[in-house]
Amino acid sequence: MTIYTMTKFKLKKYIQHAGIFWLTIATMSIVIPAILFFCAGTSGTSSFSFENIEILLFFFIAMVSSSLSIQYLPLFFQYNLSRKSQFISSVLSALLGSTLFCIAYFITINLTPLLSNVSIKSDLINFYSHYFSNHLANQVLVFLLFLSISYTLSIFIIVFRTTLLLLSKLQKIICIVIIIVISQLVSLTSTDSPATFSLTLVEVLKHLIGYTQNGQEVSLNPLNPVVYLSIFTLILIGCYYFLMNKIEMRHLIKN
Repeated sequence: MTIYTMTKFKLKKYIQHAGIFWLTIATMSIVIPAILFFCAGTSGTSSFSFENIEILLFFFIAMVSSSLSIQYLPLFFQYNLSRKSQFISSVLSALLGSTLFCIAYFITINLTPLLSNVSIKSDLINFYSHYFSNHLANQVLVFLLFLSISYTLSIFIIVFRTTLLLLSKLQKIICIVIIIVISQLVSLTSTDSPATFSLTLVEVLKHLIGYTQNGQEVSLNPLNPVVYLSIFTLILIGCYYFLMNKIEMRHLIKN
């Protein structure tokens, strides 16, 4: 089994999960308006609006990516496939799977106006689709933003679940304690100079999300989050490569 075979296998799984996801959305778009129509009567409304469904989409992609990366590790190890091949396959299939889901989402967004009783509203698209004067540039960058978010979240969950595979129960408890202690230290630091700390944090967050203000007009630049998410993803991929070299069959059996 080669990298191509592994990636193709996982991509088929992505397509299956994408079909389930969009079939569920399509079913809801038919069933819910019908229920509203019969409950409200002919004088009521039978329309239904999906609000920010991309948030659910991002987490769905991430869970599918992490599941495909962890679930089939024992099978690939039995075929004596190298960790490097499995690493490349997971990273590549997560990218292709995220792209597939995002394309399906944008196709759905463009098709829903044809339906009189269903609409999909996205704050992300509303916030980031007006920064440039060129409409095509806005659309391309918004798509890249969606892809960056879904891919970064996918790799993050993969790294998180891989880390859990390598930790014993005692180590997991210690990690939780360390996280709690660090959060308390951050909280104490912020209370020492709350105004300065909060102001600095807000300014950093504004820069990360691409906040810009020209006079009274406020807009968000999609380039900022795309660039920073890409950098963060590369760091996560490096962490994942390191973790993959540490995984052994005993870790998979233990979990």
